[in-house]
Parts: sequence; C-alpha cells; structure tokens
Amino acid sequence: MDVEKAKEKSQVKQLMFTTMFGPLGLFYSNKIIAVFLSIFIIPSILAFGFGLFFGWPFSMLVGVICVRQHNIKVQPFLAFQKRKAQYEQGRINGNA
Repeated sequence: MDVEKAKEKSQVKQLMFTTMFGPLGLFYSNKIIAVFLSIFIIPSILAFGFGLFFGWPFSMLVGVICVRQHNIKVQPFLAFQKRKAQYEQGRINGNA
C-alpha cells in the first residue's frame, strides 16, 4: 500500500453503493470479492430471483466488513502521515 495515497473509506458510501448496485457496489472496497460475488449473485437474480433476497443483503454485509478491514489496515499509515506533517511544521521536538 502506498503510504502517500492511504486514506480511509466510508462505510456509509459502501452501504449506499451496495444498496443501489448490489455486488457491483463492492468495487468500492474490494475488487476481487466484487468480481466473485457478481459472478454468482447476478445470474442467480436473473435465473431464480434468490440472489435478490439472499445475495443482495449478503453483499451489503460483506461490503461493510471489507471497508472496516481496509480502515484498520490504513490506520498506521494515517498515523504516520499525521506525525510527518507535524514534524514538517515544527510542532515536534520542541520547535513550536
């Protein structure tokens, strides 16, 4: 993960994306899982309708979990960025 580009993702956005687009909304948080679930859920919606009742809510749950895991993974990078910015401004080492 690139330290300079690390940022948190919004769980509200993820929930909105998966509510509107189902498994396709997972592309916001995890592209691999999005492809996998799209391959299985979208055809089941078209063929049987079961994907709408089970797959859609499942993709919403998976999306929120993926965003949470991403945010946990990004926390050390964000702390580093904050500390680096403070150091560059001279607020660390008593140079305030």
